[in-house]
Amino acid sequence: MVDMPENYGSEEYRKVMNLVYGEATCKMNEIIGREGFYGVIGKRGFEFLAEKLDLNEKSHILDVGCGIGGPARFFAKNYGCKVTGIDISRYNYEKAQEKTKEEGLEHLVDFVHGNGLDIPFPENTFTHAIGCDSWCYFPDKIELYKVVYRVLKAGGTLSFLEGAHETPRHYHFENLSGPNYFESVSGYTSKLEAAGFASVRHYDISNQTSDDIIDHLYLLVTNRDALKEAVGSPTYYKTVEYQAELLGLGSKRVLNPMCFIAQKT
Repeated sequence: MVDMPENYGSEEYRKVMNLVYGEATCKMNEIIGREGFYGVIGKRGFEFLAEKLDLNEKSHILDVGCGIGGPARFFAKNYGCKVTGIDISRYNYEKAQEKTKEEGLEHLVDFVHGNGLDIPFPENTFTHAIGCDSWCYFPDKIELYKVVYRVLKAGGTLSFLEGAHETPRHYHFENLSGPNYFESVSGYTSKLEAAGFASVRHYDISNQTSDDIIDHLYLLVTNRDALKEAVGSPTYYKTVEYQAELLGLGSKRVLNPMCFIAQKT
């Protein structure tokens, strides 16, 4: 298993995240044209989420754990809203800026290199806050939710896409990604409420996620030669195995892809 330090935000933690979500992952995504979506969930998952968020040009989203900014650019391009991303990886931060400039979206999208538990913005800054396959890395969920609560405006919306399991266990893919701290549906709900959020809703997005993973696997196998040349066979096969495991776990409802939405009171 990847040796992931418990202290989120430490220098050791940053090094691991740069290793897991670094140049090799970015190269593979560029080859298969995955639009900067590092996580399991791709376009279908974000389309589902966007329908629930009532976004417009006055919206300002905070994306905690933004990766190289795929979701941020998706929301900005499709809804004209402002998006600020924060990521602990220096590589992700620099690549996010580069890709956003290439797409001419600097007027809507900006990024911060920093710790998601120490968000450098004042209270009541954002209308929305999102997490996309990234909040599983935070061991203390209540601490994270309280940090997000502080920077949301009154009536603001928190939403995240994440796996949920009713029977806690470790998964083989954690050998590649480091420990993931999933909760049960009731666990996520109670911790959101403990952080001050209300009107907590949850949606099963297994179908959207399965379709996204199948698309991802198709692109991986149909571009195998280019991918192996770019990152090497071991990295390529580990990536295929990672996606296949997640597809199996989701299909059997062992690890259920979910969308959670809650409001700041």
